[in-house]
Amino acid sequence: ESVIRVDQKGNIFAVTMGKATVTASTFNGFKATCEITVGPPPKSISLNKTSVTLKTGEKAQLEAVLEDGMSTVTYKSSDPNVCKVNSETGELTAKSTGGAIITATTHNGKSVNCEVKVINIS
Repeated sequence: ESVIRVDQKGNIFAVTMGKATVTASTFNGFKATCEITVGPPPKSISLNKTSVTLKTGEKAQLEAVLEDGMSTVTYKSSDPNVCKVNSETGELTAKSTGGAIITATTHNGKSVNCEVKVINIS
């Protein structure tokens, strides 16, 4: 409990850096465990792509690279009607022609953008 806190719904919250084991138990005796490592927050974030051009219907994958730390990364599109992004995985799906900015953000507020241009299939 000094490293992480778990609420009644199973949500895990980091308290401090370190390692911990979470055990979930059912009323009839089944158990599952998960090892959790809480590391320092990253100093910066970068992406495998700073810009990408896609045809409508095409997909691409953004991958975040964290410097000297650990974090969850969330992805958001400035225009999901042009380019949809999976907020957890960074998978892009080109929806319609135009442009959009995809922003990847760490839990401690570090962010980076990728410019997406979607063109018609001809």
